[in-house]
Amino acid sequence: MIRAMKKPTGEGGFTLLEILMAMIILAVGGVGVLSLFAAAVGLQYESVLDQRKALILSDVVADAQQVVNAHAPVEGQMLPPDIEQTPTAQFSRDFEYSVTFSGSGMFPAGEGAVAEITLFYRGNALEPMRRILQRTVFSKSEIEKSVSYARDKLADQQKAGKSDGNGSGLPEDD
Repeated sequence: MIRAMKKPTGEGGFTLLEILMAMIILAVGGVGVLSLFAAAVGLQYESVLDQRKALILSDVVADAQQVVNAHAPVEGQMLPPDIEQTPTAQFSRDFEYSVTFSGSGMFPAGEGAVAEITLFYRGNALEPMRRILQRTVFSKSEIEKSVSYARDKLADQQKAGKSDGNGSGLPEDD
């Protein structure tokens, strides 16, 4: 018995063209998801780097403030010495910094400076930042020599109704 060939009724599987189209759609979607993962990893890396820079910058500003406070201005050297490229002590060994001091014009000579801070990440300089630092620690002799000290002492004497006899209101040398 020979059977006659039947025409397909559409109950079969998928055609090759349908499978190919499904694979293309899945590939495009997969590439999109992978690119989102790569972008997220890059943003996370930049975020961690920015956090480290902020922590390190606060330490560097504190170091620069210590240098400004420790510097006793003398004739010819009113600004503290610069800090050359120095490795950071904590957070990351990949960072180094340098600080250059310049006059601010905002303070009397020797009482403050502008600190230009440059951070280096793996040897590459990042954008320099400027901070204005005012001297916050003075010796007793420096305080007594300051103009504001003499002015305050005169005001205190005038409030108390005292006069020193030399007419200036300034304390006499002993």
